[in-house]
Amino acid sequence: QPGGSWVGTDAYGDQDAVALAFEYQGRGTHTLVSLVDHNLGGVVKEAFVAGDPEEVLETWREVMHLPIRELPPEDAAERLRSGFETYDASLDPPSSDDVRLLRGLFLARLARLPRSIQPIAPLETNEEERASLVEAFIASPEATELLGDLTRPPAGGRGVVEVIAHHLVDFKCNYADGDPLRWSPTAVEICLLDWFPRKVALEESELQAVPAIVRAWVHFAGRRRGLSAEAMEATETSLDEFAPEFLEASSDPARFGPAKAIALAMQADDVDLADQAAVGRWIEAFNSRPQAEREAVLPRAARPAPAPTPATTGEPDQPGAAARRDWAVPARTGRLGSIDLAWRDRDDPDERAILIRAEHPELREALERDVDLDTA
Repeated sequence: QPGGSWVGTDAYGDQDAVALAFEYQGRGTHTLVSLVDHNLGGVVKEAFVAGDPEEVLETWREVMHLPIRELPPEDAAERLRSGFETYDASLDPPSSDDVRLLRGLFLARLARLPRSIQPIAPLETNEEERASLVEAFIASPEATELLGDLTRPPAGGRGVVEVIAHHLVDFKCNYADGDPLRWSPTAVEICLLDWFPRKVALEESELQAVPAIVRAWVHFAGRRRGLSAEAMEATETSLDEFAPEFLEASSDPARFGPAKAIALAMQADDVDLADQAAVGRWIEAFNSRPQAEREAVLPRAARPAPAPTPATTGEPDQPGAAARRDWAVPARTGRLGSIDLAWRDRDDPDERAILIRAEHPELREALERDVDLDTA
């Protein structure tokens, strides 16, 4: 039967440690313990089974220094259900092997608990709310004191602070946990060393301004969330550590994602990225180029595998369509809503669209607005 349940959350809200106790009448207690990581999409990252829950809670207090609060079992269970749904939807979940081995046991225990009346829903921040948050940041004392003249936009255009702030909000809302005000050393690392180099194309002057703008944003967000000065200082220290590698990575074509690489190639050819007709013409011309020329545009890590040859297959030489498909729409496992991705046929246009949606969560809003997927 279900016993007590508790959650311990670190100062930044990066991770929730969840403990659920179950009691056997006359045969003792066991406790399911897990770690849910919000920097990794809310996935269950660690899992193990303990005995007395008091021993677990003592470790949280004395070793991990986590503030602990007791939750109704159904609310704690909801956190784990959400974490396992993220785990199941991940192609290669960033979780320990123990999560895979114990998943069945955890889900069986969770099935004994009622559903929460407040199920966990993803945070949603619409475009108007995002723009309002950026405006509040530009007018904030943090931006004024730390950025000075950078906050003054050029006549008739957006300033660098507004541009970068929108990127920071989009990163947290579209690719991270959904909370644009939750920043920690780990969130800064992921943003600067992975997301910006892969996704964001900036001018050199804009790149140089990013660390200072992130610093101001961290203080702005920390004040709004009520973070301690020590917590914000630790995040600022991590920013100083990551800034040099960020500048290097953001200028390294091998670190670019395919979308960024192609966007930069369009800009080099003086294509207006806001002109859909011009973009369409460029893509059509790009697709007609020889394969070697197309591959030269892509970052090395994203290039498709070589096409099969008679020497490797014993069959007549074939074009690299399959290899390009494997790169653009990789096979998936897990689920998208109620859809089992493992059974989708990438050669079927309708089912391929489902795989694209799973691979690119940033397209979700465009799809919900009924934007044509090819255009998006």
